[in-house]
Amino acid sequence: MESYRVAIIGLGGMGGHHAEAVQAEENCELVGGAEIDAERGRVWSERFGVTSIFGDYEKLFNEVEPDIALISTQAP
Repeated sequence: MESYRVAIIGLGGMGGHHAEAVQAEENCELVGGAEIDAERGRVWSERFGVTSIFGDYEKLFNEVEPDIALISTQAP
C-alpha cells in the first residue's frame, strides 16, 4: 500500500477535523500545516504532534513537500 504525506492549510476547527481524519488513515502521515494565526498554529501543533507549522503555505510546500494538501480555510 502506498503512503501519502499530508499537509493542512488552515488550522482552525475544520483543520482539526481534517487532521483527525488523516491520522485515522493507515496510509497517511500528517506532516505539516499552515496558519496565519501563530497561536492557533501552536495549539494545533501540540494537539496533533506536528512540528512543521508555517505562517505561509508556500513555505510549507517548499520545506515539507507534501503529497497531498487539504485546504480548510474559509471562502472569504
